[in-house]
Amino acid sequence: AIEKSKQSNLSRFIYALGIPDVGWTTANQLADHFEHLDGVMQADQTELEKIPDIGPIVSDHIVTYFSDRANQDVIQKMADLGVEWAHQKKDHLPLSGKTIVITGKLSDWTRDSLTEKCEELGAKVSNSVSKKTSFLIAGESAGSKLKKAQQLGIPIILENDIESLSKNKLHKK
Repeated sequence: AIEKSKQSNLSRFIYALGIPDVGWTTANQLADHFEHLDGVMQADQTELEKIPDIGPIVSDHIVTYFSDRANQDVIQKMADLGVEWAHQKKDHLPLSGKTIVITGKLSDWTRDSLTEKCEELGAKVSNSVSKKTSFLIAGESAGSKLKKAQQLGIPIILENDIESLSKNKLHKK
């Protein structure tokens, strides 16, 4: 189990570092933009702010985090212990270029775990339905988002059909 836990991907690794104001979405954006941790670590605020949704505050937190020698040492020690953080370009993933909206009460997933899984598969997860939405994942008691998706003719996937999103088994709760 310890050896298996050493295998990660770049976005999860960045997220796990606990950089202030760097959540799952920002970690994904950083991984996609730079593709390698060295690029993130060496980026300046100007370069970071070219990434959508990263402004001066978040870019300052990132630069400050990676300029701290103690943080650099921790990352190096993890690498020395065999921790790996590979990155797969999202254009090779099954949901690359898709925008997904999740609505309703989920019985087999937490909303965060389903969002994370969809993003790992290359999708962008949005909070609102629009013409750009690729499909809607609907749990029980889905309301206005389901109605809007139906009006726009957006495909709807029920929670029990989520396995069809990927050839890989998705991990539930």
